[in-house]
Amino acid sequence: MKKIAKVIVAVIAVIAALFVGFFFITISYNNEYKGDFKEVLKSTAAAPAKKAIVIYQPSKHGTSAKIAKRLAEGLNSSGYEVTLSYPGAHLPASLGEYDIVAFGTPVYFGQISLALTDYMERSTDLAGKKVLIYSVGNDKELPEFAAFERSLKGVRPGAKKKFIAADTDSVDLAYKFGVDFGK
Repeated sequence: MKKIAKVIVAVIAVIAALFVGFFFITISYNNEYKGDFKEVLKSTAAAPAKKAIVIYQPSKHGTSAKIAKRLAEGLNSSGYEVTLSYPGAHLPASLGEYDIVAFGTPVYFGQISLALTDYMERSTDLAGKKVLIYSVGNDKELPEFAAFERSLKGVRPGAKKKFIAADTDSVDLAYKFGVDFGK
């Protein structure tokens, strides 16, 4: 009987250690600087285009990149020149040249990306801009938006959106969200 109890305790300890390791690896991935990525979707409008920027933290499985790209394409189809980028020191603190500023983060274990919120906190010239924030995760609850909004230092977002990673239509919804927000 003692031997069985020791085996059970050992199995539980291994499972707990694996869970804790997975938790810390996932959280650290979400907070890492991902590089100087930048892509610009040029506007086809005849007049000088209004500008938008979508700053997002990539997720482990690529869902946040797909959603950011479709959101940018929706804004672009509304006549904006759209810059897609990861958060980081390569971006200027001033976002004054943009009419729309979008911030997106994957959510793991209820945590948003510190790399993104660090950049948001040092961003300037957001007052008077159309600001949107969005998250990508599997929990339908929205507790992450309180922390997300604190990083905006008093600027109120014009829109907030939660995309459910497991929903196959989230990518299409991101495009529509971009079109609607760009009007």
